Amino acid sequence: MRDVHVDEWLVDHIRGELDPAERARVDIHLAACGECRASRDRVAGLMTELARTAPAPPAIHWGAYRAEVRDGHLVAMHPFAADPDPSPIGASYTDALTDKLRIPRPMIRKGWLEKGPRLEDNARGAEPFVSVPWDEALDIVARELKRVKDAHGNQAIFAGSYGWASAGRFHHAQSQLRRFFNMWGGHAYSVNSYSTAAGDVILTRVMGGFRRFWGQMHSWDQIARDTQLVVSFGGISLKNGQVDGGGMGRHAARVGQKKCKERGVEFVFAQFVDMYARPSAKLVPVGTREAFDGLLDEGAGFAGFAAGEIGQVPSDPDIAAIPDLSSYTPVPWQANLARFACDVTVEGEEWPYCPRTILRRALAKAKKKGYEFKMGPLEYADRVGLDKVLGWMEHLWRELGDFKYRPCPLLRKLVRAGHLGRKSGRGFFVWQDGVRVGAATAETEP
Repeated sequence: MRDVHVDEWLVDHIRGELDPAERARVDIHLAACGECRASRDRVAGLMTELARTAPAPPAIHWGAYRAEVRDGHLVAMHPFAADPDPSPIGASYTDALTDKLRIPRPMIRKGWLEKGPRLEDNARGAEPFVSVPWDEALDIVARELKRVKDAHGNQAIFAGSYGWASAGRFHHAQSQLRRFFNMWGGHAYSVNSYSTAAGDVILTRVMGGFRRFWGQMHSWDQIARDTQLVVSFGGISLKNGQVDGGGMGRHAARVGQKKCKERGVEFVFAQFVDMYARPSAKLVPVGTREAFDGLLDEGAGFAGFAAGEIGQVPSDPDIAAIPDLSSYTPVPWQANLARFACDVTVEGEEWPYCPRTILRRALAKAKKKGYEFKMGPLEYADRVGLDKVLGWMEHLWRELGDFKYRPCPLLRKLVRAGHLGRKSGRGFFVWQDGVRVGAATAETEP
């Protein structure tokens, strides 16, 4: 490039998109060529001004991005510059458009296409789908809708299937579907959504409305400034904050949580397990004595049917997870976070399907018969040897395929590190001369 100007590479050079060898050659040329350096400065200034004055990009579920298209193909999704924590999921659009799992054309079940709707000889769920052209598919749908309407009326047409579809209300598939059928005589539809149905139904009766509270939650700045303890049901997972049905411009959760941590806002995980030992937890702020006392008295509320296999049906009352103070466990990697194991209650009474309640009642029965509880499963595993326990679980998992036998990552990690329990001096607990002397801490774990 000593004798040739580098104008055609300037944009890629400014964007940092040249490979190392090309970038080095352009750098050498720019160092020796004042004319090209001036051109580069002008182009960089123009790009900066265009970025500053360009309208905000449209928002999709995962955030706002600027699409980069080359030769008619989407090659990159560049996050909105004002987004402090853009979601990486938006980048998947470049692959999703051409992935083999994408359905590019209308698909109709083979039996229905050949024989039409029928009850007899219906192989629904057991036969392939056939791709058809758009014009043909539209004609088929129109004929079928007319047949159903003429034979059964508009009430036989269900047009309320819940789904987010594309971001933005105009491109919301469910809304478009309902508009279409409302112009054609009406339809049957669903009410509420799986996300907010309970709040929509209950708060309407308790507080006179639900939608008026929609969007009025406190901001992260307010929480960090004015809160000492935050109580959250289900946790405040950053992954849940990456998506919004109407599109999202700024992801503020990570920055907000960091502010809370810096200002000493305290949290407690209220946790219980279902019948299959699957945990459910809520992150509860407990920065004041009143907040902590409230958690101890009233517990953390959960919709039991949605929380796991805990012996509830949708019509059952909510469960309350009451912390067991003896289970207090500081989280070693975060100073202002602790965890309590909880007992499940319903309307103030022990819930018979709570594993802790079942264990407590079983121990009471055993004690009446003269037996005494000596140790829990973790200490027993340490005494047996974690390598043996891992071997047994891997065999059961491999032979039965039941997830309850799948060894947990911590067990594998301990065995890989040589922490085999009592025989090695360290496992779930610390051992000395065959005697348990304490629990393993973050410093003693691998």
